[in-house]
Amino acid sequence: MNSEQLKFFKAIYDYGNLTKAAEKLYITQPALSMSLGKLEDELETKLFVRKGRVMEPTADGEKLMEYAVPVLSILEQAKQHFAQKNEVDSITLYRIGGVGASLLISGYYGRFQEELKLQLIYNSDVPKVVSWGSSALLIADDRFIPDDIKLKRQFLYHQRLLLSVRKDDELAKRRSIDIHELADIELVGRNSNMGFTDWVHQAEVDNNCKVNEVGHMDYIFFATEGQHQKRPFLMSSFGESVNVYSASFAERVSIPVTGIYTERDIYLYYNQKYQEDYALLIELIKENARKIDMADKEEK
Repeated sequence: MNSEQLKFFKAIYDYGNLTKAAEKLYITQPALSMSLGKLEDELETKLFVRKGRVMEPTADGEKLMEYAVPVLSILEQAKQHFAQKNEVDSITLYRIGGVGASLLISGYYGRFQEELKLQLIYNSDVPKVVSWGSSALLIADDRFIPDDIKLKRQFLYHQRLLLSVRKDDELAKRRSIDIHELADIELVGRNSNMGFTDWVHQAEVDNNCKVNEVGHMDYIFFATEGQHQKRPFLMSSFGESVNVYSASFAERVSIPVTGIYTERDIYLYYNQKYQEDYALLIELIKENARKIDMADKEEK
């Protein structure tokens, strides 16, 4: 039995379907079936029974899962430990979508010797990242931070989801708009399944609704031509006054979107034992957040 077999076994257990598990593992279904067969032969037991397209774990499958979870977790932690050890001259800054990380690290390059790596992750990946216990920093809200993980945190700013519309749009008269109403308004979205859109998608799930996006802009188009877009689009409240396109947004107004998870507090998380090592970077991020937040409030 090896770690790859356990990884493949866990994928089948998690997805309950060979085809879906194979897709997530980026291998073929026959290769996954062969791996499962070899594992069952070695353990001399059936781990799953097939019911239609669903793979249901047997009692022995459930028992193996109890062993597989901690083993795979320990292996992942070891992998991350040595990855960090081999990157002594670099710092990894993880962040969820829509938190303005590029604005928060303004002034880093040229002042610090270590290479700074920005790593964008899904909201759902936050528990995995923080469980590694590595020296990496994380910019996120507290929604997905596990209760049993003890991390230091610094408040950075409060963030709202906004609907940007042209001043001649009928919606410009509104002081707020409920997220459910966005199902009936044609919006232009972003070409990204991570980043800012991950926040929007999570809000859709929380509110049991679907935003009506009829077209999409890539990041470059949004930054350079977004102000000319006739349709409404969603954006973040943080950094409105300092983004490269902000001066051109005089033709538009921003309307707060109301609903579950349309507002959130953003924090900088880090392991306390690395606080001294990253003290200057932490202070830089906090100071940038303070300046940008003040500029946004003055703009309003």
